[in-house]
Amino acid sequence: MRTNEKSKICVATVAYNNPGELSGLFESLSLQTRPINGIVVVDNSESEDMAKANRAVFDEFAKAVSWSVFVPLYRNTGSAGGFRRAMELAHKENFDWIWMLDQDGLLEGDCLERMAAHLDEAKILCARVLSAEDRKSDLAFTKKINFWGRLLPIAQEGDYPVKVSLFCTHGTLLGRDAIDAVGYYDDENFFFRWEDLDYGYRVHAKGISALLIRDAIAYHPERAAPKASDVYPSGLAGKFVFYIRNIFPLFLPCDWRLDSESDVLSHNSYKAIIRKHIKGYKFWGALFFSVFFLLYAKCRGAAIPLGKTIRDYIALRKS
Repeated sequence: MRTNEKSKICVATVAYNNPGELSGLFESLSLQTRPINGIVVVDNSESEDMAKANRAVFDEFAKAVSWSVFVPLYRNTGSAGGFRRAMELAHKENFDWIWMLDQDGLLEGDCLERMAAHLDEAKILCARVLSAEDRKSDLAFTKKINFWGRLLPIAQEGDYPVKVSLFCTHGTLLGRDAIDAVGYYDDENFFFRWEDLDYGYRVHAKGISALLIRDAIAYHPERAAPKASDVYPSGLAGKFVFYIRNIFPLFLPCDWRLDSESDVLSHNSYKAIIRKHIKGYKFWGALFFSVFFLLYAKCRGAAIPLGKTIRDYIALRKS
């Protein structure tokens, strides 16, 4: 790995049907106090006219960058597919770090400089992601997995780095060593959302270090942030499945829920996380405790469709 001053950093982003958002991101990049060395944009727009509009925005910004690539796919491969392709291109070009940025995200002018100050401390560095609307609410699901597999929240106060296990795409710097060990985003099981959560579990399994740089600030619109909520997929008695499961993070460490009933893609991606990372005793242990407490609740008069709940729980683990 090169020294901080000589490390080559490439931005990777995915464009889709919004040249205005892409232009805003590039404006943030142009104001960075530490310059980038390259940029790769994968365009998921199905329309040729939209791809041309995104290309025009890209060409204007790329004049100031020593290496740049714009890849129009003319089909929507989702954020997982787009970022995977962007990661591959930057990785094969031998960049030391790949800075993953969402097209609708923004950055403080010193974001990259503050992150670059810690390049020799970890293989993955994450910016603190705040709401683009109020500029103060934390949006990123940066968390740490402890020895027992439980997800622990990360305190956002302070200006010193803190170890994390899970992180979001926007604002994350992936070191070459990390990509060599973990690979790229999984676009076979994921399409839109949760591919970064999956990547975090893979990083954690490899024992790769990741740091949240809390004074490196990035912004993201709240409307697209992956928040946990009390809304569950339509047709599932799954409210009880997810609720009970989240009570026992020791046995089932993934405690993220879905954003909306209509978000079918998120539902499928969520099940992919369960299939890939929640196996063996963790799954069956969680199922045992879920059934136990559901029986207890039913005996006390709770109106719970027990059989359907159990079937839905098991369905989360089926391919």
